[in-house]
Amino acid sequence: MCLGTMVECQIDGAEFQDVSLPVYLPPVRQAGTHVATFQLEFDRADIDSDVAAIFLPRFADGLRLELNGDPISPNTDNFERYKDKPFTRLWHLPFYTTFTERRLKETGNTISIELEAYNFTQITLSPVYIGDAFRLRIANQFRFVARNGYIRVAFALQVGIGGFLLLLWLARREDTEYGWALAANLAACLTCWHYILPNTPFSAHAWTLIWNIAIQVYIYALYRYSRKVIKLPSSRVTIVWVTAFCLLSSLTLCFIPVQQLAVGLTYYHIGNGLLALSVPYLFLVNLRSNPYINAAHFMIFIMAFSFLARDFIYIYVDPDRAIFQMGQFVPLLVFTIITGLLLTRLAISLNQAESLQQTMKQTIEDKSAEIVAKENQLAVTRERHRIMLDLHDGVGGQLVNTLAYMRGKKRSDPVVKSSMEAALRDMALIIDSLEGYEDLSTLLGSLRSRIEPLLDENQIRLLWHLNGTPNIETNQRSNNLSIIRIIQEAITNAVKHSKAETITVSSDDRSITIIDDGKGFDLQKARQKTGTNSGMGLEGMKHRAQEIGIDCHIRSTPSGTQVQLLWPT
Repeated sequence: MCLGTMVECQIDGAEFQDVSLPVYLPPVRQAGTHVATFQLEFDRADIDSDVAAIFLPRFADGLRLELNGDPISPNTDNFERYKDKPFTRLWHLPFYTTFTERRLKETGNTISIELEAYNFTQITLSPVYIGDAFRLRIANQFRFVARNGYIRVAFALQVGIGGFLLLLWLARREDTEYGWALAANLAACLTCWHYILPNTPFSAHAWTLIWNIAIQVYIYALYRYSRKVIKLPSSRVTIVWVTAFCLLSSLTLCFIPVQQLAVGLTYYHIGNGLLALSVPYLFLVNLRSNPYINAAHFMIFIMAFSFLARDFIYIYVDPDRAIFQMGQFVPLLVFTIITGLLLTRLAISLNQAESLQQTMKQTIEDKSAEIVAKENQLAVTRERHRIMLDLHDGVGGQLVNTLAYMRGKKRSDPVVKSSMEAALRDMALIIDSLEGYEDLSTLLGSLRSRIEPLLDENQIRLLWHLNGTPNIETNQRSNNLSIIRIIQEAITNAVKHSKAETITVSSDDRSITIIDDGKGFDLQKARQKTGTNSGMGLEGMKHRAQEIGIDCHIRSTPSGTQVQLLWPT
């Protein structure tokens, strides 16, 4: 049975007057407390249960209850700890207690409810329920979970995330958003404690100042946290103004006389509301910078702001339009978005760490392959150096000694002497290729120095025109050596057969040309003489060129011969 009409109310000792529940009596401008007494009547027949109970879903602030003149102390269920205190703030809890049938009369049972509140808080009483004890007990438990149990869970979560934020802030001092999130978390814990247990060792006036200032610290820390998450450029002017506003408003609140505290809290909460509205506004105007993160923050903070607005309506405007206070849900909402941000950053960090690990693994594999390649290259280089020394000190030394011996004799076979000189030049060319010169221009320079003594001996002038650096795609030692051998063969043929006075070697980025001014020769007859011997003469030159993918064009007239090597660009 709900008792909400035909209720008599006496305010601060004045005469009783008829009211309807719920009743909200505003704060008064006087020192101490203000008291209101409500009387409700019912008959025994209105209760359809052998075990009856009374249930008050919402009231404020201190409670004293009588049934037919007998006190019913708030000493059961949620109120056991308050039974010996004359005035204890109980606005955060519902009230439930049973009473025996012997206390009831058949008609005209009277319930007297005396509520006492400090002058800066309101007296509140919602409709009263009497009836079956089991049903009302279930209703009381649901109400307790919604009003107090829920905020206890939120408080426990805030303590847990606070410890994590502390460790994170100590580990990453440069990320100041973690520090501001920690400050907001501590302020939220203090605010949650007010909803859990408003009776503290402090006086009611002091505690009211503390937890209201904690709300402002909470909003201010969230404002600074939001600027860091959005990565707004540092604006000293804006931050100084916001900080100054918070400090001045809090100091003003502390020095307001207790009789005017209710009015001061009204303006204080309006200022906090405007500051709180700036938090979702920051995320809204910077939505494009990080759409998903900023949109999630905006939705959560605008929802939290709407809850605070409902509480403001409940306290200051029209309590009937805000039946249930929502302020206790705000810390859990903010806890959700901060935890979501941390988890998002954790996921991003894990992905980056995994990507870095893969990159490092690939780098290690590449470097290992590079080291193996360099070791192989070093082994090849050492082997080439050994072969070069063997050629130079062994075969080369014997050829030089034999040639010197033949030059010292008055009579010597000119054919053998010429062959030995050619062999010595070939060996010098092989040694040059083993030196590790991979650049064709370098090998051309080496060839010039090797071939000039032969030309001087035959009184042939050598002209060398480099109009560009030869740029062949297959720029490898073996290919370059084949090109040098073709050039060497063309120059040797000119020396032996053309009776030329001048040999010109010219090059550009895609060709090398050798021209002599000798008597020329018949290409058809020369091919018939060489037959199929691919290692000698003209056919050998063409065969070498074909193997490395370049073209060898030979043209000869009575005024000279031209050998041109061409490769694709």
